[in-house]
Amino acid sequence: MAVKESDVMRLKRELKEKGVSGAYLFYGEELYMRDLYIEKIREVIPEDGFEEFNLITIDGKETPTDEIADAIESYPMISEKKLVIVRDSGIFKKPKEDVAAFWNEELKRLPDYCILLFIEDNVDKRSSVYKTMSKVGTVVEFAYLKPYELTAWVQGEVLKAKKKMSKNVIEYFVSVCQDGLINLKNELDKLLLTSEEEITETDVKKMVSRSVNVQVFELTDCIMEKQNDRAFQILAELKTAKESAFTVMYLLNSAFDKMLLSKLMFADGATSAEVEKRLGLPGFIAKKYYEGAKRFSEDFLAERVSRVPELDLAIKQGKIAEWDALYKFVFEALGA
Repeated sequence: MAVKESDVMRLKRELKEKGVSGAYLFYGEELYMRDLYIEKIREVIPEDGFEEFNLITIDGKETPTDEIADAIESYPMISEKKLVIVRDSGIFKKPKEDVAAFWNEELKRLPDYCILLFIEDNVDKRSSVYKTMSKVGTVVEFAYLKPYELTAWVQGEVLKAKKKMSKNVIEYFVSVCQDGLINLKNELDKLLLTSEEEITETDVKKMVSRSVNVQVFELTDCIMEKQNDRAFQILAELKTAKESAFTVMYLLNSAFDKMLLSKLMFADGATSAEVEKRLGLPGFIAKKYYEGAKRFSEDFLAERVSRVPELDLAIKQGKIAEWDALYKFVFEALGA
């Protein structure tokens, strides 16, 4: 079966084959890749002293539509193209009827000399302006890369730096980093600067800032091993880092829920591949959950999963503070 072409792969191919033209909508959480392609679009306008006429950046929320129309329709200065960048317009969610009508018409009659680029945090694919944009322009969602894509990216960066890093170490490195290529690149830069010719798992453990998810999973390890002191140390570290107690508690809940699901599926005769598919996680991450599930009883996991909504309600009723509730959850789980 052929691999489905991602939005970013399609954009890369189209820019190579056809160049930059027409209207673009960039949105999504992978800011590193998004900014990389914003710069590729921006390169179509030469830095020749007429940039102020040919490269116009607009605050979509604050700028009236008639001013945006003027920016789009005015001719470029001593250049074949002009680029209009509209940031955070919100028009691809639920715009007012007159605003939606304006953009639905404007997008359909975009001048050939104008390149129009929208940069949004998120969109509503049901909105009429989004549907129009999908027909007349290029829509690209910059989603977080999949683990295998991150692994390939890290391999490439390590080779460029003329260093070595085994695939297992790269996969471990990717698994402990915060989401997003910006975070991954920052952590990799630290490793490349401080490590010897070959980057080892020890280097990663020593230098890399672990994601909240990884710290939470370490917390579940402490609960398994009854390592009370280390468990409360991790909680203190999370609190010092100003992480949300709600976030940590629901990540714990999610971890126990995945372990419970794994345990029940294996009890019903499911294979590792079936469990991984149901969890919606790559193998090396899913394995953490189904291996961890072996160390807890079904009753314990079920009790932990049901406990979080109870504490959530108590917080909302003002009966207990958020961090006190989280400490209570961990205290109970440890049987301390």
